[in-house]
Amino acid sequence: MKKNIYSLTINFLTILVVFMGQSCRKDKLPTISTSSITNTTPTNADCGGTISSDGGAAIIERGVCWSTNQNPTIADNKTLDGAGSGNYTSYLTGLTKNKTYYVRAYATNKVGTNYGNQVSFIADFPNCGTITDIDGNVYHSVTIGAQCWMKENLKVKHFRNGDLINTTNDALNISSEVAPTYQFAYGGDENNVSIYGRLYTWYTITDSRNVCPIGWHIPTEAEWDILIASTGGRQYAANYLKEEGSIHWTTTLNISGTDSYGFCALPGGYHGVNENVFLSEYLGTAGYWWTSTEDSSNNNDEVRYKSIFDASSQVFGNSAPKFDSYSVRCIKD
Repeated sequence: MKKNIYSLTINFLTILVVFMGQSCRKDKLPTISTSSITNTTPTNADCGGTISSDGGAAIIERGVCWSTNQNPTIADNKTLDGAGSGNYTSYLTGLTKNKTYYVRAYATNKVGTNYGNQVSFIADFPNCGTITDIDGNVYHSVTIGAQCWMKENLKVKHFRNGDLINTTNDALNISSEVAPTYQFAYGGDENNVSIYGRLYTWYTITDSRNVCPIGWHIPTEAEWDILIASTGGRQYAANYLKEEGSIHWTTTLNISGTDSYGFCALPGGYHGVNENVFLSEYLGTAGYWWTSTEDSSNNNDEVRYKSIFDASSQVFGNSAPKFDSYSVRCIKD
């Protein structure tokens, strides 16, 4: 009899302890952190969060919230990215170019909503900063894949060491010179430089004194081909590389330009040889950019270049005499 009473007492105490333990447990807010911003464009960005603890209660809603004001809440713009703990990805849309946005991940359980750390970003294409050449011209940059390119054509009038690059006019025939190092304003009009940059002979852009700013160089054809492959391939890359619209692409045929990667290719034309007289052609309808790669099939007498035309979705590769003058885009070392 005593043994039964003892057993009942032990069982009662055990049940009491379990009951008290359950009644003393208190659910808490979730623990969450905000992921870094990635894949930014002028209108979209990727983010997300990591919920490391649900606080003892199931996560019923999660996502990110954002605003142009600091410390955004779910009363601002937000995503709905399911439920549950762990990692998740969020997609921000409807952004405005060059605006600064603040983002926090959030998670909600029955206790309430908690927020992660705040991160911020500017709505634009990813980049590696601004660049200043020896003349004080400032260039913006854009990161495409693993490469970083200048967003504008080169404008510099001096080599990196300060030496002045030769200047001549459209009518001067330099085809008989051994290594003509010249730069041109298209059509001799300096007003064109601020938009389209300058045109340079291949001898100029490969001169050991360097035309690109420190930390940057003339791209090889292989580097151009990596860019093209990253932006739709040769057949379609021109669509995504050209500046959108017809502000500078002057014909109505440029209906395909979207500038989807921020490269902003412009139709700077070129300065070529025609019947031994230099002529400027195609401003507003085509762009031509040097590579540093010589054409071995022509005994290295010519050099490879890339071209984009207003009505075409393709990026073309071809060869030209080294004393022609084309635009230049520098690429980061």
